[in-house]
Amino acid sequence: MAAVSGPSNCRVAAASYLKSTTDEGVHWFSITNSLLVVLLLTGMIAMILIRVVRKDIDRYNDETTLEEAADETGWKLVHSDVFRPPAGTFGPMMLSVFVGSGIQIFMMASTVMVRAWIARCACACVHCTAGA
Repeated sequence: MAAVSGPSNCRVAAASYLKSTTDEGVHWFSITNSLLVVLLLTGMIAMILIRVVRKDIDRYNDETTLEEAADETGWKLVHSDVFRPPAGTFGPMMLSVFVGSGIQIFMMASTVMVRAWIARCACACVHCTAGA
């Protein structure tokens, strides 16, 4: 069988497909549609959050007796714990260092790179010994 000279069929098909597309303009309808959907969903979430927060504030302000004040629910249970420093072996300084430096992202990226390097070395060793 003789070798075929010239471009392959895949390249010819890709080139003809690219030449046949005439839509070079910006898709304004798609952009507008996406923006409207994002604005609609943002508005719905904002309305829900405003309604919940307003209800919590009204309930907090309407408490008149001590019994009702002692019966705390929702965010009022944890409002004093927000600024409390964590206790334990790491303490507040180590927690802030770990969170601030992004140790989780760094460790995951390092783990992926080390495993990829080990896999590449193992694959290269298998191919080297197979040829010998």
